[in-house]
Amino acid sequence: MKAEFKGRLTRNEFMGAATLHARQNRTTTLAQASIAVFGTITLAAVALNYDEYMVLAIVLIPFWVILWNARSIFARLQASAQWQRQPVVRGIIEGKIDDTGLTIKTSAGQSKIPWSKILGFRANSRTLLLYHEQHVYNVLPQRIFASDKAWENVQALVLKYTQLWPSPATGRAFWILAGVSLIGGLAAWLTIFI
Repeated sequence: MKAEFKGRLTRNEFMGAATLHARQNRTTTLAQASIAVFGTITLAAVALNYDEYMVLAIVLIPFWVILWNARSIFARLQASAQWQRQPVVRGIIEGKIDDTGLTIKTSAGQSKIPWSKILGFRANSRTLLLYHEQHVYNVLPQRIFASDKAWENVQALVLKYTQLWPSPATGRAFWILAGVSLIGGLAAWLTIFI
């Protein structure tokens, strides 16, 4: 089984790949820490009936939402800057995927990456990311493959030789803190406005 590809990444595909990568990495330590702080302040404010701390907790709600989405926003800004500064990204990419791995050629050179070096993948309906390291991946949009059959071959090969790249572990403690934060936020709103 083999699938060949040739084409240029569009700016939207490149930025979409960065968003796909970032969206699945959102549960960062910073977001988890903000949830913990928000939950602690809110519960302390409700328990001790400190209105000033409840107001602080309510102010932290928008901050928490922004922080939660900041990684995706930052990834798109960073991808936009890379798109502007790196002509290789805007150039033609061509190659093939077969039982030996990925062969890719750009204006910077040619690489042959065996399946043993591809650690995992992420995908949506139009784009495939093949990971070599945690933040190093090749972007392969469906559009650059010659046919739907070639795209299906790629998907079959990827599933055969690699696995879904895991999102960072979101442990039970994270979800407990998220629940506590939500309950604390609702309690603060009810206490202040009722």
